Amino acid sequence: MIFIIIISRIFFYSEESIMKNFLEFLGNFFIFAQNAPFDLKFLNSELIYWKLLRIPAVRFCCTKQIFLEYFLNDPVSKKEIYLK
Repeated sequence: MIFIIIISRIFFYSEESIMKNFLEFLGNFFIFAQNAPFDLKFLNSELIYWKLLRIPAVRFCCTKQIFLEYFLNDPVSKKEIYLK
């Protein structure tokens, strides 16, 4: 939210218009983020504040979860991690 406030004051955009432009920029793409549940809660709280549509959880992919599910479940990868 601090970033949105700074941008709005530098470029004289309203915070609401920034959030609308952000949603337009996202379109129907998936969002990949480290610790995505935190980002999802943050973004959706801002969108609710401005009475805009929320981003569904299915559009967020957590890179931390992907790492834990795929990399750490591979026995070869586990050996390489523990040998270093």
